[in-house]
Amino acid sequence: MKTKKERAKIFLVLVPHRDTRAHLQKYGEALFKAGLTGVFTFPFVVPLAVLSRPLDDDELKKTAQTLRKTCGKSKITASSLSQTQFSAEENGMSIFGPYLDPVISNNLYDNKKFLSLIFPSIAGICLIPKTCENMIRGCSWLNFLNGSHPDFPDPPHLSFRAAALANMHWKQITMDGKKVYKWKIGKLRWLPRV
Repeated sequence: MKTKKERAKIFLVLVPHRDTRAHLQKYGEALFKAGLTGVFTFPFVVPLAVLSRPLDDDELKKTAQTLRKTCGKSKITASSLSQTQFSAEENGMSIFGPYLDPVISNNLYDNKKFLSLIFPSIAGICLIPKTCENMIRGCSWLNFLNGSHPDFPDPPHLSFRAAALANMHWKQITMDGKKVYKWKIGKLRWLPRV
């Protein structure tokens, strides 16, 4: 067995409460059961930014406080599907999942460790390779995102306040010519209560 490892990339991610993640997991399972193939699993988190180095606990705390102020007393909601380029992937993979509202604003980040921001904010269900974006079981990707595929379930309606920020280490490993993705989510820093 031949293994090729690449250097881990680091992301700041929003980690919804486990009840919300359970809805995301159930939706992902329903998609796969209905025939979604050729995609890679993704942790049920929202990538917000690419980092040069992990944020320390104080930086995570400050960013969590700023994010809570940005969202205010409003819940973070999601009901429609979207995708965005996943910047860990040079070969054009996209994160697919529910689109978050309110959109996380780019004035949230004033730390030099932030290399780039990831927009729009997507609660990840899976990674979609470029080859899958054109057609999914006879349905254009755009129609699929608009809910025009009768075999696939409607996206979950998410509404939550409880969430945490964390560093996520992401690594691609090639084993016998096949890509495998590994990730590790660091210590959670919960957003302050409202």
